[in-house]
Amino acid sequence: LEAAGVFTAKQAIELAAYRGKAMADAANGIDCGMTAVLNLDRETLAQCCEQASALGCVQICNYNCPGQVSCAGSAAEIDDFCAAVRQAGGRAVKLPVSGAFHTPYMAQVAPVLRAALDGADVSAPAIPLYANRTASPYPADRAGILDCMTLQVCSPVRWESTLRAMWTAGITTFVEVGAGHTLTGFVSRTLPEARALTVNDIPSFEAVCRELTE
Repeated sequence: LEAAGVFTAKQAIELAAYRGKAMADAANGIDCGMTAVLNLDRETLAQCCEQASALGCVQICNYNCPGQVSCAGSAAEIDDFCAAVRQAGGRAVKLPVSGAFHTPYMAQVAPVLRAALDGADVSAPAIPLYANRTASPYPADRAGILDCMTLQVCSPVRWESTLRAMWTAGITTFVEVGAGHTLTGFVSRTLPEARALTVNDIPSFEAVCRELTE
């Protein structure tokens, strides 16, 4: 967001920290969990969610890449859900997190985040900036930007669709900046033709810079 000119660097860091704390606070006192699901088609996955969720609380929260999504829900239902996935021939891997992020469990965070954003200086993106909630570029108007950012906390992350939309728009190189290389793997599985690079430290940063300028 800072690089796209929407916020200053200071604002972006402060808002990211505030958002993280608000989501962590929402997760406290709610016994929830998340699991990655592999090798299961969407129709069968929906059936597993329905089978495990007496209250309909297990939902897809991350559309990561072909053959892999993440689901979240109450801890008790997640266990039943994992069993249903395995019975259907898929693989379920529970994730080491304590909250059902990017689901309606986080709905209470949205107004808290919106209140914080209402006091921020927001500018239209200077470059196309894609939102994972919509898999489309952020709108140019302030209200649209704030709505998109606010609702992201309780909406699924459409990562695969975002990558495909960017590829269609002519973006062929993707650089993951942060710990690990999970997203780089998602890029490679979604867009095998794309160039996927990872920056985790100064040497890898320098190597990526050299590759991009050659």
